[in-house]
Amino acid sequence: MSDTALEKKLNSKELVPSLSSECQLVSSLEELNLESGKKYLAKNPYGMSGQNFLVFQKGEESKLKDFLLQGRKMIVEPLFNRLKDFSHYVFPDGRIICYENLVNGFFQYKGTVFRDLHRPDYSSLSFYQDIEKTKWQKFEVEFNLIIQKLRDQGAKSGFSIDSFTYEEDGEFKIRTISEVNYRKTMGLITWLLSRKYGGSNTWSMLVMGKALKDKNPFQYVQQRIEKIPNCLHLSPGDTRFEMFFLSAPSPEEGRDLFEELKRLLPDCKFSIEI
Repeated sequence: MSDTALEKKLNSKELVPSLSSECQLVSSLEELNLESGKKYLAKNPYGMSGQNFLVFQKGEESKLKDFLLQGRKMIVEPLFNRLKDFSHYVFPDGRIICYENLVNGFFQYKGTVFRDLHRPDYSSLSFYQDIEKTKWQKFEVEFNLIIQKLRDQGAKSGFSIDSFTYEEDGEFKIRTISEVNYRKTMGLITWLLSRKYGGSNTWSMLVMGKALKDKNPFQYVQQRIEKIPNCLHLSPGDTRFEMFFLSAPSPEEGRDLFEELKRLLPDCKFSIEI
């Protein structure tokens, strides 16, 4: 931490409402602006991702009283039919990489996938073709404006901007920003591991599974995966998760590699699919 005040400001979840018109930051129920029949997600801006959130709609505002204890604020945004999560990491020199994030049903991060390490932009995402080109063009304009706003607020180090796709009225759409992380991210770590251990492979994945209860989980995992090519076990055996880095020449071979890992380590209970 080289500039604590700046990092605190840019990492705060309270920043997002100033960058997105769809988010509300409120300190009282009277400040809410809600549409009838529409579902909303209320989040504690001081909690971790996937924790301290509540789904509600107009007429159910009383559910939110605990969020506003001690005069604290809360973030309220529309609840979308979320489909795919992806992020861009912006390096200090302006370079940008894009990758898909694997998120479970509780909005908790479980991994990252690069489908084409030679072309790490949004056109290489697995769902790129599902969305109209004009929507991607609109996304790019909004995305660049957000970067400029962050620069205007003093951002000098690398940061990520989290986004997701959703379905509404039968259409696939893009939510340009759900969160900003002014720090190194797991997506960046996946990229660095890919550069160091991926060789000429174009596909890579970082994935988290449930920690094993074996007396020597590290040794157990090593014995189970020793015949899997391009699979690195990253956990020492005494952590909350088992983490793995996988790489392959293509997305199809990467999917097969992940399926083999799941078959050999069923107790890890990987909670996502690719």
